[in-house]
Amino acid sequence: MVAMATPLEFMELGLIETIQQVSAYCRQEVKSMRKIKHWQDAVNGVIGFALVLSPMALSYTDDSVATTNAVVIGLALVAAALGAMLTPKAWEEWTEAILGMWMVLSPWALGFGTHMVALYVAVASGLLIVLLALWTLAIDKEFSLPKSMQP
Repeated sequence: MVAMATPLEFMELGLIETIQQVSAYCRQEVKSMRKIKHWQDAVNGVIGFALVLSPMALSYTDDSVATTNAVVIGLALVAAALGAMLTPKAWEEWTEAILGMWMVLSPWALGFGTHMVALYVAVASGLLIVLLALWTLAIDKEFSLPKSMQP
């Protein structure tokens, strides 16, 4: 039969101190993970969430194409923004920019340009998404092209 160590024996072995050190390290890592590198990504995430809710909130669920577009692109934008907040990479910003460009073009590409509420939501949100994504790309030096590739 294996004998269990008493709390006093664990202390003598230094395990409690080790556990406390590991716990302190984990808390420090979690705090550093909470820092968002670009506030624009958080705003784009909120815009994505608003896009998902917009058909219901602004009563354009009667247009299934506009509703589906807003929900799908909104969810994709939330996912891209969350990814950009957790592990910032340039491709995530470009993904957000492309989603924004799609939102601007989608009323005419999908044929709901005559539905004014859906049109305004798509164009306004799309322009804001593109602006925020390109702004992030412009200000972050880690996202710029290497000097050998710059014009």
